[in-house]
Amino acid sequence: MNQTILKGIKRSVEIFMVFLFMMVWINKVNAANITMGEGTGILGKTPEINIGADLSPGGGEEVAALQFDVNFSAGNLILERVEVGAAAQAAGKGLEFSAISPGKVRVLVYAAGTESQNSIGQGRIAQLIFKLASTAVPGVAPVTLNQIVMCDKDAAIIDSNGTNGAIAIQSPEVYDNLSYTKAYPNPYKSSSGHSRIIFMNLTENSTIKIYTISGKLIKVIKEQIGGMAEWDVRNKKGKKIASGIYIYLITNKAGEKKKGKIAIVK
Repeated sequence: MNQTILKGIKRSVEIFMVFLFMMVWINKVNAANITMGEGTGILGKTPEINIGADLSPGGGEEVAALQFDVNFSAGNLILERVEVGAAAQAAGKGLEFSAISPGKVRVLVYAAGTESQNSIGQGRIAQLIFKLASTAVPGVAPVTLNQIVMCDKDAAIIDSNGTNGAIAIQSPEVYDNLSYTKAYPNPYKSSSGHSRIIFMNLTENSTIKIYTISGKLIKVIKEQIGGMAEWDVRNKKGKKIASGIYIYLITNKAGEKKKGKIAIVK
């Protein structure tokens, strides 16, 4: 193969690599995510439940304004108000929200005048404040985001993704056995905005031990309030645990035991 052909092949590879890099760069720039937290409410005892919506720019795009819909179970939750988050406030943005239908609210984060050109950095864009409805029942009430529209200062649309959150609704009474105990979310997916695992319907003074599949103890959690306990998905040293299957063992002073598995997906 002569030198001319080799140079031609090399040049083609270089052009392809530049094109590939540009495609990856473009995809990275034209994307932004909204991640949601989770909340916990105890029937008859919780006045307000806060869930944060955080903007996670990726690559260097500049989000100047955005709109999204919040969907929730109207039978379980009442959205009392929506407050502007610190990241949006720092960019001079304001916030408006309006009810579209029962269980659906539209949120608009924007600014008029010169501040409309400011980009919103990474961090909280909105705080959703819920109350439990009088018809709420124990369980998990999902809160989802959709119809997300983001744009830059020139009104160009930016690709966006949203993750879902949830509010765990706990009965006010403490259970007298472990039959109704459950863990949520399971599987736990950080890519879906999950930030913790909630153990519900515990008896008073329950203890939860988390083990690896090989039997190594990594965390001990005590029942905290109203028959609930939270795990931040970290080990006893405070480090985030790896993806995999984990075993939980719940015990109480009556000598009862309940064992289960939790899947962690990063």
